[in-house]
Amino acid sequence: MNPPDHLSREQVAFIIQCYPMMFSLPGGFTADAALRKCVADFLWYYPAILANPMRCLNQFREQNKGNVQSYEGDLEADYLKFLAKVQKKAAK
Repeated sequence: MNPPDHLSREQVAFIIQCYPMMFSLPGGFTADAALRKCVADFLWYYPAILANPMRCLNQFREQNKGNVQSYEGDLEADYLKFLAKVQKKAAK
């Protein structure tokens, strides 16, 4: 078993802010839960996914074609806004 990748102080701050914010997203198992699931996928590949966060979103869309179409809003915009909010809180 390999040791986990080293996380910088900024990356740890991001994760500490991200988890509670992710679980406070509305939706449960409704169509709006797609954003929460997409953020969970993002965290699965963190911190490597920081190089291209859109790759995670695109993979999520590809794997969940039927579920994402009923998302009430712009998933890409909401995803990027959410990550920006987390980053802003983590930077404080």
